[in-house]
Amino acid sequence: MKAWIKVLLIGWASGFAPAIAADAGTDPLASVQRLQQPTWVERAGVRLPVYPAMELLSGDQLVTSETGKLLLRFADGSDVEIGNSASIHLRQLSMEAEIKKVSTDDAAPAESSAEGLFRGALGVLKGAFRFTTTAAGLGRQRAIDISVGEMATIGIRGTDVWGKADPRGDFVVLIEGEISVDRRGAPILTMADPQTIYKVPDGAVDGEVNKVDPADLQRWAMETRLDYGDGVVAGDGPYVVNLASMERVDYAASLLADFQQKGYAVNIDEVGVSGVRWQRLQIIGFLTGADASAFNQSIRQKFPAIQPWVMRRY
Repeated sequence: MKAWIKVLLIGWASGFAPAIAADAGTDPLASVQRLQQPTWVERAGVRLPVYPAMELLSGDQLVTSETGKLLLRFADGSDVEIGNSASIHLRQLSMEAEIKKVSTDDAAPAESSAEGLFRGALGVLKGAFRFTTTAAGLGRQRAIDISVGEMATIGIRGTDVWGKADPRGDFVVLIEGEISVDRRGAPILTMADPQTIYKVPDGAVDGEVNKVDPADLQRWAMETRLDYGDGVVAGDGPYVVNLASMERVDYAASLLADFQQKGYAVNIDEVGVSGVRWQRLQIIGFLTGADASAFNQSIRQKFPAIQPWVMRRY
């Protein structure tokens, strides 16, 4: 892991260096769990690729390509899936100490415990997302607002919701739980019936709630779900795709910058072969051999001059 982080920072010298959640001393407020490439993060005016296990910060904007997807984890134990051709702004991420009274005996001094309240504000500018409270997040304190295009702001306190910012009409789907929908010019709406949809046609002031067709729900879920076996990368994936190997450090740095600009999470690893030092450009962390092979094939198709190869780290 230490060598990975060392070479990773080479590619970020012109901007900010990403924090790697796995090596951080404290749990991040948000981090990247898994991804499909190309994907980008825009921070402080710099746009570079998303890396697995990267810590995310307030103000970050995440962008996915036509083939890119992201799976994020929030500090409250919730997962956020982001589909293809999407743009999501992490407007606020914070953890607040909330005092909770644990003693009801009036004769004795009240005891209190500090419990973290996770706050988040997300702007779905384009594309589809899914917010899911996992088993690890049950009972945790959260206050999360998600704005979907021009449609509305969704207030989430623990639920499973899917939504999309779409030029043809923004909409949200309550799969399970409860949400409040606050749309400017319309009364605040509470949705508590599972598998219902609230949609506002383009140009309309308000929308309506209807039951979801199960076939539509299944199709929408696939829009944000990672395509396992088709290039999924994680922080602990055992497979590597080597893109190129060369002696010249400057050539390697130039090719690295080019791939990073295109949204690929490329690292440089220096290896010795027969007494010669080679700069090896590689993408680390493919979950399975199938994921690595699929990505290897896609690179060959997109960049015919590149002849990548797959290997296993451990």
